[in-house]
Amino acid sequence: MAEEKKYYIGPAGWSYPDWKGVVYPRDMKVHPLTFLERYFNMVEINTTFYHVPNLKMVENWCAVLTRNDFQFILKLHQKFTHEREDIRQEEIQANKNVFQVVKYHERMGGILVQFPWSFINIGENFDYLKQLIGWFSDFPLIIEVRHISWHKRDFFEFLNRNNIAFCNIDQPETRNSIKLSDYVTSETGYLRLHGRNKKDWFGENTSRDKRYNYLYRDEELEELMEKIKTIREKSLKTFVVGNNHFKGQAVVNLLQISSRLSLLKEPVPELLAGHYPVLK
Repeated sequence: MAEEKKYYIGPAGWSYPDWKGVVYPRDMKVHPLTFLERYFNMVEINTTFYHVPNLKMVENWCAVLTRNDFQFILKLHQKFTHEREDIRQEEIQANKNVFQVVKYHERMGGILVQFPWSFINIGENFDYLKQLIGWFSDFPLIIEVRHISWHKRDFFEFLNRNNIAFCNIDQPETRNSIKLSDYVTSETGYLRLHGRNKKDWFGENTSRDKRYNYLYRDEELEELMEKIKTIREKSLKTFVVGNNHFKGQAVVNLLQISSRLSLLKEPVPELLAGHYPVLK
C-alpha cells in the first residue's frame, strides 16, 4: 500500500466517574481529551450510543484536540443495533449530522455498529444489517457481532465486498461466543478488548462496571500482541481499543501495548502508575 500503515490506540470512552483520582487528577483543569491525546491517538465515543449529542458539543470535541492524527470512532445509537424497530428517517439523519461534523474536521476513524450477543445470524437479521449499511454508507463502518453464528464465510465475504471493517473482539468465552480473531475485511483492522471477566459477564446481578472490571496479565497481553501484529500486516489502519474501562484498567493495558509497539512518546502518568505498579 502506498499510504503508510498506522496504529490507532485508545480507550472506549473517556468520561467515567471512577477515573477521577486514578487516571485523571481530581483537580484537572483541561478537557479529558486533552489529557488523553498525550498518550493515545484515538478514542471511541460512547455518548452517541445513548443519545444524539448537540452538534456544538461535537464541534468542541474536535476543537480541543491538537494532534493532527487523532481519530474518533463513534458508536452508532442503540436504536439501530439493540432496538431495531420503528426507525424513522429523521433519526437516521440526526445521527448522520453528528457524523458529518466529525468527518468535516477530518477526525472520522469510523462508525462502530455494535450488535448485542442476542443478534444472531438468521435471514431477517442479515437483511436488516444490509439495510442499515445502506443508511450509513457515506461513512466508514465497523461491524461488531458477538454470536458465533456470524462466523461464516458468506458474512466475511459480504463485508469484504462492501469494504466494511470487521471488529475482532476479546471477550469472555462461552459456548456460542465469537472467539478472539485477527480478521481484516477492509483497509481498517479493528480489535476491541472487553476483558475476560467471565464471572460477571452474564451474571444476574451484574453491572457495566462489574462486567468490564478486568486487567489483562502479561501472558494475555502477549497473546493479544500476536493478533495485533497480524491485523497490521493485513490492514492500512489498525485500531486497538480498550473497553475494560473500570478504574482505568483499559488505559493501563493500552499503555502497555503502546510500549510494546514502541509508540509511547510520554512517560506514563504518575498518578495511574501509583495505582498500578505494573506501569512502573
